[in-house]
Amino acid sequence: MNKTKSAKLPAGWHMAFYTLWLGCFITGMGYSMTMPFISLFISDLGNYSKLQINLYSGLAFAMTFIAQAIVSPYWGSLADRKGRKLMCMRASGVMALTITLTGFAPNAIYIIVMRFIQGSFSGYINNATALMASETPHERSGWVMSQMMTAGTAGNLVGPLLGGALSSFFGNMFGGAWGYRIPFFITGVLMFIVFLGTTFLVHEDFTPISREKMKPMGEIMKSLPSVKLIVVMFITTMLVQSSTMSIDPIVSLYVKSMMPHGGDVAFVAGVVAATPGLGTLIAASRIGHKMDEVGPLRVLRIGLVVGAHCLYQWL
Repeated sequence: MNKTKSAKLPAGWHMAFYTLWLGCFITGMGYSMTMPFISLFISDLGNYSKLQINLYSGLAFAMTFIAQAIVSPYWGSLADRKGRKLMCMRASGVMALTITLTGFAPNAIYIIVMRFIQGSFSGYINNATALMASETPHERSGWVMSQMMTAGTAGNLVGPLLGGALSSFFGNMFGGAWGYRIPFFITGVLMFIVFLGTTFLVHEDFTPISREKMKPMGEIMKSLPSVKLIVVMFITTMLVQSSTMSIDPIVSLYVKSMMPHGGDVAFVAGVVAATPGLGTLIAASRIGHKMDEVGPLRVLRIGLVVGAHCLYQWL
């Protein structure tokens, strides 16, 4: 019999897997759901100039990631000592609260602050993936990890489409900023359901790691075979992410400028925002196989050239 199929799973494993998979999907969706209309939402909150709208939209989008970069090492260390389930509860609970409160935003600064708090307590997908890795027999770990990552990617893909559709629907129904507020409330409720599911349906058999056994970052870096390669990849990844994500905060404004006669700007912006995720979902497997054939370096070079060319076409 195949070892993968015969590997015995812990009690409650399936419930934990389905709960965390759905949690990763909703979390990914929650992060990307507001992206198509956040700049439109900000423009409806005050008499802002075009420059101010662009600036505030960029800050609102960036604050989540800035906060993540600052606090992630702390949460990672705490997860090693307290467990991944607690980290998932912390992330989903705070995300439910901050997203709901963002729906009541009176001005742009309020949104920026809420986004910073949200980023400071994020980390659901990473911790859920690590939790399932620790609870899954080695024979099944590869399949489980791919499924967990797919959940977050699928959520990121669905989020802009759903967010754009909801904001257009409620905007036509209620008018004004309420079309943008209600999707925040819906996302907050979904994240609260994730919090409850993680709290009551997920069991973790966790053994804490003592501080004495934790290696300092310098010692870990020295043990790596090629630190230079890691630094180069870090810088390259940072540049690629910066260039591709820099247009996200203003994509809805760009779409609006090309629709002078009105229309469902938020929905169209949602479709535009979801398209890269759809492309990733379609091409990832094929590119992975091609990478095995010709090597990752050649694929990376071609990808950088094609990506730069596509961004240039926006000009």
